[in-house]
Amino acid sequence: ATAAATAARARARARASPKKDRGAHPHPHTFARPPFEPNPFFARQLQAFRVWMRFGSVENSPPPQLPVVLQVLLSQTYRVPALLLLAEFVDHGPWAVNLALGVGVFPYFLKLLQSPGLKVRRLLIFIWTKILALDRSCQQTLLRDKVHLHFASHLDLDTSHVQKCFALFILSRLCDRSREGQRKVVFPNGEPPSASATAAAAKQQQQQQQQQQQ
Repeated sequence: ATAAATAARARARARASPKKDRGAHPHPHTFARPPFEPNPFFARQLQAFRVWMRFGSVENSPPPQLPVVLQVLLSQTYRVPALLLLAEFVDHGPWAVNLALGVGVFPYFLKLLQSPGLKVRRLLIFIWTKILALDRSCQQTLLRDKVHLHFASHLDLDTSHVQKCFALFILSRLCDRSREGQRKVVFPNGEPPSASATAAAAKQQQQQQQQQQQ
């Protein structure tokens, strides 16, 4: 009887006590997810490269961050800061251009020429100007991959006179002592017109001028 009475009192207390809101108290083993923080590795490498260009010396050792900076070009977040640093780096002279080419900068710059961003294209045009001013070995590769079309289109897409001069210099270097370069740059749409086609076009233009005068 005593045990039955005790059990009855326990059931009564359970019914009388308010029910706990399960949603108000999280599970004891549930933790709040921390906010996402990007890895600072690339940002630190760019900062180290910036410090090296200010205080370092190639006579002591080349910049160890240079290969990592090339990998940073694949990230849209750090692409423009990386290109700014590389443009400043190749502006140091032939030794800087040779180091950049030595670590494999060529394929990265070829791929980025297709970028629609104006700031990225301007930085690339400047860098290619420095490269071709000091190294003509990549002339045939640029012509074979039809990269000259990007430089030619830059003349129409950019209104900056300085950028136009850079693009014209690059095209002139591609034409320098290269019949293939001259043909592809001057006639980007194919072979030059024949003599008969040129004469017909000149005659048509002359007739149009005569009609306008009348």
